[in-house]
Amino acid sequence: MGKGCVDLLHSQGAMVIGWDIADSPPMENYWHYIVDVRKEDAISAALNDVFTRFGKVDALVNCAGIFSS
Repeated sequence: MGKGCVDLLHSQGAMVIGWDIADSPPMENYWHYIVDVRKEDAISAALNDVFTRFGKVDALVNCAGIFSS
C-alpha cells in the first residue's frame, strides 16, 4: 500500500519523503528516513531534518501497517 501511494504521488510529479522503521531501496524523487514512530525523539529529529532540507511539507499520508510472515 505504501509503494502504491509513492507511485501515485510520483505520477503527479511529487518529491516523496518516506519514514519507515526499516531501510528502503533508493528510488528517484524519494528521500527515505529510518524512523521508529514510537519514539518522540526520532520523530522530532526526522521532522527537523525534513524542514531543514526541503523547507516545507505540502501533504502528509499516514500509511502504516503491521504485516506478519
